[in-house]
Amino acid sequence: MSEKKQEHEEKVKEPKTSEHKEGRAPLTEWQQLNLEFLKKKKQKEAEKEKQKKEERLEKLARYGKIPPKENIETKEDKKEKVKKKIKKPKKVKVKKGLTKRQRAVIKALPVIIVSFLLFMASLFAISPYSKKKTIIVKGSSHTPSKTVLKEAHIESSDYIFSLLLHPKTYENRLKVANPWVSSAKLSYQFPNYFTLMIKEYSVVGYIQTDTGYQPLLSNGNVVVAAPVSELPEASLTISLTDQKMLKELAKDLLALDKNLRDSIQSISLAGSTSTSDLLILAMRDGNTVRVPLSEMIMKLPYYSKIKDKLTPPAIVDMEVGIYATTSEIEAKQAEKTSDSSETQQTEEATAESQEETGQQ
Repeated sequence: MSEKKQEHEEKVKEPKTSEHKEGRAPLTEWQQLNLEFLKKKKQKEAEKEKQKKEERLEKLARYGKIPPKENIETKEDKKEKVKKKIKKPKKVKVKKGLTKRQRAVIKALPVIIVSFLLFMASLFAISPYSKKKTIIVKGSSHTPSKTVLKEAHIESSDYIFSLLLHPKTYENRLKVANPWVSSAKLSYQFPNYFTLMIKEYSVVGYIQTDTGYQPLLSNGNVVVAAPVSELPEASLTISLTDQKMLKELAKDLLALDKNLRDSIQSISLAGSTSTSDLLILAMRDGNTVRVPLSEMIMKLPYYSKIKDKLTPPAIVDMEVGIYATTSEIEAKQAEKTSDSSETQQTEEATAESQEETGQQ
């Protein structure tokens, strides 16, 4: 009986609890104020805990133990950074193999290019443009440009390729034909322009002849006679005919200092019996120098050192040693030598006559 009572009480209680859950009784003012007070208290406690945490972190950041609050990363930020660092693997492109047709084209490409170039060159050679060219001559001051082109055998009918492929042939022809030309260089500029650059020998002096003055070049060659009117003002005149002496003289003059070379007005042969190559140099300052051709490079530079001490017209004899004299002194010496030779001759004649009379 007691068990049935308990079951009945439980059944009675269950609907009451459900009813109590579904429809609660309204709270009183005191209960509502208490609830609000508890909420505010919890909020204040949470704020205090936050402030304490922030102050603790700031202190630690000051001593360098942990980074400041601004630099503290959240777990989510760290995860995002880790994701960024992990790079996606690059896709490897698999190269496809060439086909048979592509391989055949690649192998035949050099042959195609060469044949195409040869075809274009042959077309150009057939066309009239292969002979049209412009040649400019530079550096030729003594020979006209037309004469230079004739001497080099360059004609209007020549192909551009012949000049382009064989420039040395034309350069050598010009050197052989023109004695003025020291070197020649034929250069090409696209599309059909050529420049013939010439370097000429320098003129050492002018050889005086019956027909005019022949320029003596720095290589020792003598070119065609020039009229007197064409001679420069400060020209050096030479009165020599021996080709060997002229070549040696040209070489020695180039070896001298330019100022010393320009101070010589004329050069002639002294005609000495003792020294066959003795030269007489008439200087522009009025003095005269006698020097052997074989010793000119060694002795003539001393004239630059002693010329300021001389009173022109003086004679500087460099045949044996170096000494200065004048024409008057030499004339007196010549008279003395002639008188002494005459007295010597008379003495010899009297001695011979005395011998003859003694024998009789």
